[in-house]
Amino acid sequence: MIKITSPVPDTLIYTNKVYVDYEVTENSKFTEKVVFFVDSTKYERIDLKGRLEATNLAEGKHTLSAYRDWE
Repeated sequence: MIKITSPVPDTLIYTNKVYVDYEVTENSKFTEKVVFFVDSTKYERIDLKGRLEATNLAEGKHTLSAYRDWE
């Protein structure tokens, strides 16, 4: 499971970037990396806990999704 502590759902962000604080909380020994999508932009992180910075965001609503990858 990936625990996202920030931002919380429906947060209003007044800049063109967002910081996503996350942590893999289950089965971390089987996780190779964490893959995020902010809208259609893909971000990959090998750290199982940390902060993702998504930049150059347009004004409006955005979708954040994430999954664990164990290649």
